[in-house]
Amino acid sequence: MGDSKASQCPPEFVCSAVQQQKQGHTLYGCAFNQLLPDDFPPVLATVGGTRLTVYMFTDDDSKSFFPIIQYQDPCKEESLYAITWTYNAVTDRHACVIGGERGIIRVVDSSDGRVWKTLIGHGGAVNDLRTFSKDSSIVASASKDLTVRLWNVRFSECIAILGGTSGHRDQVLSIDFDERGEYLVSGSMDHSIMLWNVSGDTDVGRAIEQSLDPVKPRPQPVELHFPVAQSRDLHANYVDCVRFVGEFLISKSCERNIQLWKFGEVRDGAAGRGNSGVVETFSCHMVLMNMPDLDTWFARMDVDLHRKYLLCGTQSGSLRFWKLDEGLPTRTHNFEVRGYVKNSQSKFMVRQAVFSHRGDVVAACGANGLVARFDRV
Repeated sequence: MGDSKASQCPPEFVCSAVQQQKQGHTLYGCAFNQLLPDDFPPVLATVGGTRLTVYMFTDDDSKSFFPIIQYQDPCKEESLYAITWTYNAVTDRHACVIGGERGIIRVVDSSDGRVWKTLIGHGGAVNDLRTFSKDSSIVASASKDLTVRLWNVRFSECIAILGGTSGHRDQVLSIDFDERGEYLVSGSMDHSIMLWNVSGDTDVGRAIEQSLDPVKPRPQPVELHFPVAQSRDLHANYVDCVRFVGEFLISKSCERNIQLWKFGEVRDGAAGRGNSGVVETFSCHMVLMNMPDLDTWFARMDVDLHRKYLLCGTQSGSLRFWKLDEGLPTRTHNFEVRGYVKNSQSKFMVRQAVFSHRGDVVAACGANGLVARFDRV
């Protein structure tokens, strides 16, 4: 099990605690609140089955974590897949944005479990949710209905619909914003990856700005049918996770590898030479990273806010780390960390692994309702 080559350096994280939710449902998504100040301890939310659970992570030597609220969806047929965070500056409160099989998005207060808003519009399951880089009131959702939607969760309105004529041909599985809030990348079951321009000088960007002004009229949803860049050649299977690293992209399919690449030439911007009139289809491949024990789809990777590590879980319960701050990452992971349950190695399928807002704590969730905490050594 694992790569034929040994890891190149000692592990920089260690498993500190593992908990199992009583319901035992697969936890498909987890997310740390990235909107907290550095002096606040990490707060994690997980989703699976009909439940959202929010955990507080301790900052003391116990290195433990404990649930502070649970929310259960009123529909027993719901299966939650995706979670992200938002912050209301007016009320100074944080909330979880969750979605799943029924295509309904709910905004749930992370302190008392009260539902702030319910967002309806998708015609299929919500597979992924991401918070806008420039304002956490804006959230993007990826759906089985072949589209990506942008929402203002404060005012319960759909701002834009990305897809249609030249959009994805199968359900959208993963999305991400670049750190400047100019582009959104999407990966799909149709094996393609698309880059959408949402910057301030576009119709979508202007709609975002208008939606953030409570005085201005509520905008009608803008439809964006054409990406500025796309590739159908990188992966031969479902693209279930995409992430920005500066102007570069990291993408994963269930092909036992992760790819680092970018649209256009290295010297070009994030969209290569693509614009509203020309779609960039050329891509520059940088590194192919091995994941020999991960060939199941719907397994999410993460990059910390400081761009120091790339992290991805495996089917056997371990986490693999690649260093990103020492030039291009290596083909083989730099180090691997295993989770433990009652002093024995856990073998659960890791569906998602994420970094905390400070980057010093990692959480992983997956099969059998297991949640694991890892701390920097």
